[in-house]
Amino acid sequence: MICYKVSLNNKTVCLAGHSNMEAMQFSIYCSGRNIGPHTIVSANIRNSDGTSEAAEWGSCCLEIGDRVEVEIIDADTVDPPEKITSFGTRIHPTEEDELFCSFCGKSQRHAKQMIRGPAANACDECIGILYESLG
Repeated sequence: MICYKVSLNNKTVCLAGHSNMEAMQFSIYCSGRNIGPHTIVSANIRNSDGTSEAAEWGSCCLEIGDRVEVEIIDADTVDPPEKITSFGTRIHPTEEDELFCSFCGKSQRHAKQMIRGPAANACDECIGILYESLG
């Protein structure tokens, strides 16, 4: 499978990829004055049950003078993601469908309420944020 091999100062940080990957990106970002730049590899994964997941690898802080390399390779095995967030509805053939908020990824079990739509689901907290922003 196609993977990203990310190295920091000539040391491998992660080997990121997934067999059900729809898209993958490597980013360097700054998230504020007191927090230096960070690297991250993220991928959108489409599962066989129709749900989507966002996976992340290789999150690390950068300093002045650091050298970051990204090599695109073909590999049979990869590192497991450091973080996975599920979106959509996970269908269980013998159980009730498991819903996830399409905005924050919270599962139905961890939300007070979940609104199920034809293409997206929304938890009570995300609906509240939307309602406040419109008011």
